[in-house]
Amino acid sequence: MLHRWSLRWFCVLLVLTTVTTVGFAKTPVRLVTYGTPETLISFQEMARIFNESNPDYELEVEIYPYAEYPTKITIMLATGVYPDVFLTWAQYKPAWADQGFLLDIEPFWKNSSVVQNARLYPFAIDAATYNGKLYGIPYDFSAMLWGLHVDALNNAGLPIPPDDWDVDMMLQYALKLNKPEQGMYGVKQAANYSISSWQWTVNYVGEGWVSPDLKTVNVEHPRNLEMLQFWQDLAWRYEVAWVAGKPAVADEFNGGYAMWTAWGHYGYRFEQSNFDYTFIPYPKGPAGQYSFAHGHLWTIPSGIKDPKPGWAVMEWMLSPEGQRVTVEVLGRQPLSANNDLWNRFFGAIAPERRARIQRAVMDAVYGQNLITTMNYWTSWADVDRIMNSHLANVMSQNASPASEMATAAQQIKAILNIK
Repeated sequence: MLHRWSLRWFCVLLVLTTVTTVGFAKTPVRLVTYGTPETLISFQEMARIFNESNPDYELEVEIYPYAEYPTKITIMLATGVYPDVFLTWAQYKPAWADQGFLLDIEPFWKNSSVVQNARLYPFAIDAATYNGKLYGIPYDFSAMLWGLHVDALNNAGLPIPPDDWDVDMMLQYALKLNKPEQGMYGVKQAANYSISSWQWTVNYVGEGWVSPDLKTVNVEHPRNLEMLQFWQDLAWRYEVAWVAGKPAVADEFNGGYAMWTAWGHYGYRFEQSNFDYTFIPYPKGPAGQYSFAHGHLWTIPSGIKDPKPGWAVMEWMLSPEGQRVTVEVLGRQPLSANNDLWNRFFGAIAPERRARIQRAVMDAVYGQNLITTMNYWTSWADVDRIMNSHLANVMSQNASPASEMATAAQQIKAILNIK
């Protein structure tokens, strides 16, 4: 039997042990995204760094294959098996927001000094916004630019075009650079499919295939028809652009084209090529020379009981440490005009080439706000399918742009319920 004093000390030790255990208990945080086994390794390293800097939390990561991810997330959200933070694709943001799955994080955002000091690009924040509400923080944001085969330009005695070049100059360059007999076309088709065609409509009409309020269809607009005729002529009249049925050539990074549309984060691939490449803004059309851009977003389920752990991870991602980790460990593009981060992002590229590429992205496009952030909508996939079918007829079958777009317009109006 314990003596009275021994029992007293035993109780004291028990209380101290309990307090100590509770004091060091970590709050688990579950992050869900998609990728490969290599992706998991990168995110586990991110989690390790987060956990070291945030001892009150224990971040764990789940990775699902790309093809399974949307279904997995939809089931989690519908059944209440909520992750604390998960990645919402740009294309799924409208549907998941409309279904009430995503938490509006505006209160957290406004009260965070970390967010204010992050100084994110406004157009990147747009990618996390839908119908006036902020549903997450931007991630994997990138824009399309134009890639140039510098060696081909040098061989033809052509300088790199100025930042404000236009479609007429692009045509002249394509004519001079076109050498299909040597395995290189002057330009790769850029208005023949999906988001690339959408952006060319923006730069000719001022809006994409449909207006932002989804009440006007622009594909029959005279300037959109002019744009499609321009690209059809490049392929069929001038034969400086490849279309299906013509002899295949190498891809963009192996000398197959002198000019083409390229995502800004592809800069690292230039270093893997035997040729010298660089970036330049879109050629200017009648309505501008904006770059297509979109991005995914880290989000919190609206039904979760405590959103604070998820926000702790998201806020850390916008901290100086989190932004460095996002760039260096996860390999994602910087979200602010932080020169150090951009140097890290393009760090594998040789200095002279890196300076050209970095200037094009940071200064010529992002710095001049030459960005159109794509805001998808719930019926986007249906409209996209319709347009891709008719664009294929225009570009690959040399069909009439006016006839194809007249049919496309009627089909789109039916989907959008426009009379």
